[in-house]
Amino acid sequence: MKRTSDRLGDMQPSLQQMPDDHHLEMVSFYFAVLSEPTRLKILTALRHGERTVNELAAEIEAKQSNVSHKLKMLHQSRILVRRKEGTQVYYRIGDEATMTLCREVCRVQAIVMRRARGEVHDTCRLPDQRCSISGGTCHWQDAHPLAVHDSTQGAD
Repeated sequence: MKRTSDRLGDMQPSLQQMPDDHHLEMVSFYFAVLSEPTRLKILTALRHGERTVNELAAEIEAKQSNVSHKLKMLHQSRILVRRKEGTQVYYRIGDEATMTLCREVCRVQAIVMRRARGEVHDTCRLPDQRCSISGGTCHWQDAHPLAVHDSTQGAD
């Protein structure tokens, strides 16, 4: 028979299961990269395919130097990949997992905003590939309805 302290020890995560500081720093950096609106605009602009720095700057209405700086960080974090063709450098999404994460956050935020405004929030559109969010409205291409299960509905 196990002693009580052994059973309690089994319920608590061991230090071996805890990620090391280096791993946590990398995760923190990843989320920091995604925490800046201009970088999110760049990702949104790239959802339709690769673009050059100048094309991105024009599309998101930002200075080319600022876009270049943001692209460097996104590339270093391996969210974007680039290819050179002559004198042009083309950037594209290289990490679909990041775009999946962005879609899920976008979907949840749209539902939260609808709920805060008292609007119907039992459905939200889920994109086929990528999304962006603006003013509480999801904007997706070829969107498909998604039923969202809300445990608060029907509760008094």
